Amino acid sequence: MKMNALVLTAMTGISAAFLAGCVINTTTTVHEDRRPYYGPPGPPVVVEQAPIIVHREPPPMIVERVPPRPGPEVIWVPGYYAARGDMWVWVPGHYERPPRPGAVWVEPRYERRSPTEVHFSLGFWR
Repeated sequence: MKMNALVLTAMTGISAAFLAGCVINTTTTVHEDRRPYYGPPGPPVVVEQAPIIVHREPPPMIVERVPPRPGPEVIWVPGYYAARGDMWVWVPGHYERPPRPGAVWVEPRYERRSPTEVHFSLGFWR
């Protein structure tokens, strides 16, 4: 038996073992904002980030079920496709605490600039 087949066989057995005793965790995770905040407290300062260029369209967006809000101080940030190299990776939606009172989430942007280029800009708090 070749090594790849052996690894696949072992992984299939492990997957079956995990699925047999699968328990779904319904806990909602709240993420702290890890993006840098630019500017002093007070009126928001928006800093444009250089877009990332990807040479293919992102896949269709995934429709997510929004879990119950865990508290009044958090806001739902919808899932989106992020550019990783020349590929798209799904970043699931999650609840996040805004960096300051009154902050508004601005979703990521995808702009077709040519037949072979899509410019991706990350979302940010404004």
